[in-house]
Amino acid sequence: MVSALRRSASLALAVALVCCRGSSHRDELRAYGSVEARQVRVSSRVGGRVLRVLVDENDAVVPGQPLVELDLRELEAQRDQARAALAQAVARERLLLHGAQREDVVAAQKAFAAARVRSDQARRDLERADMLRADNAIPLSAQEAARTAFDLATTDLETRRAQLQKIVGGARAEELEEAAAAREQAKGGLAVTEDQLRDQVLEAPLAGTVIHRMVEPGEVVRPGVPLLVIGDLSHPYLDVYVPEPRLADARLGTAVQVAADAFPGRTFRATVTHVSAEAEFTPKNVQTEEQRARLVFRVRVDVEDPEGLLRPGMPGAATFGPPPGKGGADGGPEPTLPKEPRRKS
Repeated sequence: MVSALRRSASLALAVALVCCRGSSHRDELRAYGSVEARQVRVSSRVGGRVLRVLVDENDAVVPGQPLVELDLRELEAQRDQARAALAQAVARERLLLHGAQREDVVAAQKAFAAARVRSDQARRDLERADMLRADNAIPLSAQEAARTAFDLATTDLETRRAQLQKIVGGARAEELEEAAAAREQAKGGLAVTEDQLRDQVLEAPLAGTVIHRMVEPGEVVRPGVPLLVIGDLSHPYLDVYVPEPRLADARLGTAVQVAADAFPGRTFRATVTHVSAEAEFTPKNVQTEEQRARLVFRVRVDVEDPEGLLRPGMPGAATFGPPPGKGGADGGPEPTLPKEPRRKS
């Protein structure tokens, strides 16, 4: 009878264990999304007329490959003007630094000497006019004319003296600083124009495939308007939304199987590479209000597609396996086994 009790207890133990494990098993996690790829919109920083479009949709491109050529002749003319302005600024600064030529100094000295002679003569004429006017020998207008001539001669003498001192003594520090600033300003203007001219031929910024072509030769484009869209189709991904209670099934590094409607019966290996740090409500494009009210986390799944079959916009389903961990099938604690009944004495 004791042996029968032991066999009954063992059978009950096994049934309880199976029932317990079966009740703790969680359904596989499946989430839906659309295939996406990293995309770059190719545009120009300057406007102009399109001369040539060197690629078409579905063409593969490599970094640095020419894509679009623009007519920027107006900008080229601005570059020539900037070069001339820089040359003029450099010449003026050099002139101030090196000073005047010897012949300029001699000419300034002669002009100063002539002005001094005229000033001395005007002073003597004014003294004689004052004496004659004191004797009423000349009218008042003659005296005033002599005084005006003296004032003009004195002003001209001071001007010639300042010019001679400037030529002999060289430029002032303020003038040299102003010339240097003008040179740097002209250099900066030329650099801006030459940098804009680099957009005359737009090049591919990454390796990928031309997804969209939005321009044709002859069109006039504005700055910043996308001309082409290039996508990196060799690294597609899905952004799916996982309910908060199932987030443990979508941890970083979790293996995922992705199925696309365009390839029935075929799955693509994938891996969870990003999990949003904040919860959010299910996006509004989800159909039912009940689902939209749930808190979810955005999970990114990178898909292995060496053949380049997947295309942006394709609907896909991501199936997550149970998370690796200790304990039961859902990562929780092991079920408690029922105790063996005590034998009666």
